[in-house]
Amino acid sequence: MVRNYETTTIRRKQILDAARKVIFKYGSESLTVKKIAEEVGISETDIYRHYKSKTEVISFLVDDIGEILIKEIAEGKKNGYTSLGVLHDVLQSHLSSIEQKHGSAFQIISIIISLGDNTLNKKVADVIKMYMASLVKLLDDGVKSGEIREDIDLDVTAVAVIGLIHGLVNIWALNDSKFDPVKYQRVCNVFDKALIKVDKK
Repeated sequence: MVRNYETTTIRRKQILDAARKVIFKYGSESLTVKKIAEEVGISETDIYRHYKSKTEVISFLVDDIGEILIKEIAEGKKNGYTSLGVLHDVLQSHLSSIEQKHGSAFQIISIIISLGDNTLNKKVADVIKMYMASLVKLLDDGVKSGEIREDIDLDVTAVAVIGLIHGLVNIWALNDSKFDPVKYQRVCNVFDKALIKVDKK
């Protein structure tokens, strides 16, 4: 019988996705190489062929989350959306991912921080900084195009966006995943009212 081996790239991605699912479903205390292997349907030895340790798996998972966060903004720009349009899509993406239980980036990040690993926390901090920089650039583009008010504090607004997403994730988690965060998408209207430039007549 010939065994169907996955390519290295596919297998590494499967392992990261499995780690994400284990963290999201069972919490950081259940994240073990054995549990990840069970989620993928492979042996622990197979995990070690691709990653040196559980910590390395988590480290690459943080990188993966960072790429996803930045990609969301980049793709919105590429599709020609306005800055506020991209912002709406970013909020909707996070809220929908929570509702569908596919795993929220910020919930996973919070759980990783709870592990208390200084090296991982530094990596998480770097990811958040990059994400904030992307949000600030997005907002600045909106200011330059005349869509967004010139008097807003870009850094504070970026923090508010991240805080909103993180806050909703925590509310969802603390209520046994019973409320529908998609209903909170109307917060986009609050951002619109605060950010949209109004022509003075």
